[in-house]
Amino acid sequence: MQRARPDDAKVSIERALSLAPEMTRRERQQLEATNLWIRGEGRQALAQLKDHLAEFPRDALLMRLAHLIYNRGCSSVGEPNFPPAFLGLLHGSAPQCEENWAFLAEYAWAHHETGSIDDAMRLAQRSLDLNPSNAVAAHSVAHVYFERGDAAGGADFLGHWLAGFDCPASSYVHLSWHLALFELALGQYEKAIERYDQDIRPYVVAKSMATLPDSASFLWRVQIYSGSPASHPAAPPWEDVCPLAMPMAEKPGFAFQVATRRWPWPLVMTMMGSR
Repeated sequence: MQRARPDDAKVSIERALSLAPEMTRRERQQLEATNLWIRGEGRQALAQLKDHLAEFPRDALLMRLAHLIYNRGCSSVGEPNFPPAFLGLLHGSAPQCEENWAFLAEYAWAHHETGSIDDAMRLAQRSLDLNPSNAVAAHSVAHVYFERGDAAGGADFLGHWLAGFDCPASSYVHLSWHLALFELALGQYEKAIERYDQDIRPYVVAKSMATLPDSASFLWRVQIYSGSPASHPAAPPWEDVCPLAMPMAEKPGFAFQVATRRWPWPLVMTMMGSR
């Protein structure tokens, strides 16, 4: 699901469910909640995972699932202001998870999303101390630097952290996007565009809807920063994202996707029409 391959996810979960009789109760409940999410039943999935976390407060897998469900807001669980709800859910696990790196990473995310920036940085740094290759915590650190308006600090952190991170990992593209935005903010346009060409654009990563938000929003920012795409000779072409963006013009998704995918769409069409 995170890679925008829902059909494959449904096949995988069906296979997993067929093995459920041989699993523990905890494992079966993990599968049941995940199955509900995959099938678009976000409210039911959230209700089930809340009960599950009350019984198994250290279950990092379902904490992550809660993050994904809440992140879709009203279109998923009918929660218009999800960050406080997610933070409240994690409060229940906090006493049992003080030194759990996976929990601390999610807890950091919930804190910066609710405006507790200093607490978020403290929690994320502790999570990274326990597991330096933890992308969820690194993502929170990037957001904290952004909220503080510290592009130089953010670029320095992500530049060093990504150098030791596995390129095929699912978070590599998005964290590279964060780094490219810091570089744009620092006026390092060529460096940011080179990063886009190497690590973000659809032609160098798996072509799917999951790659569209970072690609389209980066191109839009390049246009804003440079005045027009043509004014910067190294600006990447909009044509790369058009095959991925087209479906979003016909079928809107949840708010974040709409904002990052559909909003640049008029710019995509304008640029295509001018060539």
